[in-house]
Amino acid sequence: MISIIRNLYIILKTSSATNSFLIILLVLINSLFELISIGMLLPLISSFADETVLVKIYDIVKSQKFFNLDYLVYDRKSLFKYFILIILFIYSIKFLINLFFNYYLIKQKTIYEKKITNTFLLDLLGSTKFDILNLPKSKILQDINGRITLVTQSIYDFSYLSAELIILTSLLLFFFITLGTNILIPICIFIFLSIIALNLLKKKAVNWGVEREKGGNAKNKSLLDILEGAREILVFGGFKSLIEEFKINNSKYLEPARKLTFWRTTPRIFLEFCLFSFILIYFSYIINQNLEFEKIIGSLAVIVVVLLRAVPSLNRIIFFYTQLKYASEAIQIIKKILQTSSLERDKTLDKEINFSKKISIEKIEFEYTPKFKIFENANLLISKDEKIAIIGETGLGKSTLVDIIAGLKRPSNGNVKIDNMNLSEEYTKSWIKKIAYVSQRVYLFNSSIRNNITFYSDDKKVDNKKLNEILKLVELDNFVKSKDEKELFSVGEFGSKVSGGQRQKIGIARALFSDRPIVIFDESTNSMDEATQKTILQNILAFKNKTIIFITHSRNLAQKFDCIYRLENKKIIKT
Repeated sequence: MISIIRNLYIILKTSSATNSFLIILLVLINSLFELISIGMLLPLISSFADETVLVKIYDIVKSQKFFNLDYLVYDRKSLFKYFILIILFIYSIKFLINLFFNYYLIKQKTIYEKKITNTFLLDLLGSTKFDILNLPKSKILQDINGRITLVTQSIYDFSYLSAELIILTSLLLFFFITLGTNILIPICIFIFLSIIALNLLKKKAVNWGVEREKGGNAKNKSLLDILEGAREILVFGGFKSLIEEFKINNSKYLEPARKLTFWRTTPRIFLEFCLFSFILIYFSYIINQNLEFEKIIGSLAVIVVVLLRAVPSLNRIIFFYTQLKYASEAIQIIKKILQTSSLERDKTLDKEINFSKKISIEKIEFEYTPKFKIFENANLLISKDEKIAIIGETGLGKSTLVDIIAGLKRPSNGNVKIDNMNLSEEYTKSWIKKIAYVSQRVYLFNSSIRNNITFYSDDKKVDNKKLNEILKLVELDNFVKSKDEKELFSVGEFGSKVSGGQRQKIGIARALFSDRPIVIFDESTNSMDEATQKTILQNILAFKNKTIIFITHSRNLAQKFDCIYRLENKKIIKT
């Protein structure tokens, strides 16, 4: 439990989530008024069964001199009425405090979830290790949609657990003070059984939490496969095995929650049985003590009132404790991610790098596995504003080379230098800001053509003259003019409303609109017809102040460039 609390604190601190002190204060105030309300109720209940209780209260009120209450409390009946009004007032305050406490916790839970999610995404996108490119998308989805929600729910659960622990501890002390050692043995037995139950639940909850995390990753992976591969599934009819895989993984995700839900409700049934048994046993015990009937009923009424609050309190403690243990795996994972990102964030990793002369790749080696080496002692020199083409068969490492030039991947040996400056980690962010990249399959956001090109929302002003010139340059102007919405035409989810060639044109327009000095094209025109490719390529090559790196299979297109490089035998060969 201590490790869970420590991890939650680290997560909140790393995410700059504050107001934890106010939550602690509200926990104490809420617990205090819960106890005051029970304390005020006990003498009222006792007075119904035992009139001497009301007599004692009346004598105390009449004997005090500080408050002159004679005009209000003139007999026992009037005292009883005012006592009820006071209890009603106390319970009204308690109700408002409980309401505010719950409202504030839910509000803070939402705020914390926003801050933790935002920090998580910013760290993921800002990492110089480019984790977002290397981690499985299914895991990232599970982190955001599942684990972070469990973390913030744990803050809510821990707050209520703390409040219930204070209340239960106070009620147990009341038992010891009022009933003495007679109550010690049954309470010890009860606590012993509760500890055993908690330990059993703790181990199971942790295991179920781990199972659910793994199941969540697998479920998201299956779902992404189905959604991303919908076209191929429909054409080839291979959905049965995918659906079966999804069913298995979904079951792995849901089954631990089913087990936990059952075991969470079991303590309530057990505690209700214990409560009823204890009342009957204690009633039998005090009857044998030859006490007056009124005193027996009075004592029993007090015990019932206290137990009616203590038992639900213990049930909630078990519930919230189990929830926290269940979430421990998610808390540990999110803490580790944020803590690692925080250490990286604290370093100075955004030094400016200048590009005025050349990009040098010197004797690099790169391998995905020891048996799968892509480059070995490979060299490449690209002068500023030079236009080069890189050709090679599929699988020889053209896209890997692009990633190395861009700083997205690091060679296992050798150097990448910019103007003789080694492209080390602290310069990576600055270097990437100088590069525009167009992939073979351009990703389009579910928004307008304008937004996809400029990255400005549709209600923001952009340089329309520049936008229209680029639309014409990539031959998108006629397509845009044909739409009623013009450049505000939505491309649909994953670009479903545009063709493959139009998708690539939008990607090229995006790169040119960014106006960066280096533009990398990775098979970025292969969905267009030959005439369109040549026209757009001619327009791109007309830019005098841009360094162009063009990856292609086509030797005909490559002929238009200043230099042509071929990938062969793990080397980069100038042709």
